[in-house]
Amino acid sequence: MKKPLFGYVVLLFATSRMIGATPEPQPQMSFTEGGSGTWNADWQGVAGRTYFLQWSLNLEQWHYGPLVEFGTGVKSFGIDTQGEEKFFVRLVYIDDETVTTLLEARDADFDGDGIPNWFEVEEVGSNPFDKNSAGGDSDADGLADGWELFYFGDLVSADPNGKNSPDGLTNKEKSELGLGPNGDDPALTT
Repeated sequence: MKKPLFGYVVLLFATSRMIGATPEPQPQMSFTEGGSGTWNADWQGVAGRTYFLQWSLNLEQWHYGPLVEFGTGVKSFGIDTQGEEKFFVRLVYIDDETVTTLLEARDADFDGDGIPNWFEVEEVGSNPFDKNSAGGDSDADGLADGWELFYFGDLVSADPNGKNSPDGLTNKEKSELGLGPNGDDPALTT
């Protein structure tokens, strides 16, 4: 049986909240073989850093794994290589001084699309750094699937033209602004 080849790349996404700061270097990832075609990706966490894991079979199309990690300590994630001969993994992270706990990292919305990081990577598989990646619009109603699933639990309940609060915005307008459907936007109410 051939063992999968692993590669990794460490990326840094810096936010404007880190201007002028020099980020601490990220220690390299290591891999240990697990059982039944699995591998463990292990790395040392850095204080104040939120981590995501991506995988690829061809180094061109990258997918987010269902993981949000935060802070110091040894981090580990088991990877099922799906029987593939080649399987690539990379660590994506962000230093954001406004995030201080794992719960805050999971609940943060780094791309401002109204969907928390945990839901994007664990439920939708979308990019938590790209507002336009919220899972597509499979029902062609003008609402991103991730936004509908997070706020309504399905792809059929949300009316794009519906108004769930007195601020005058439709669900479609709120989703485009990265807002939830039920809360008023204080900047628009008088």
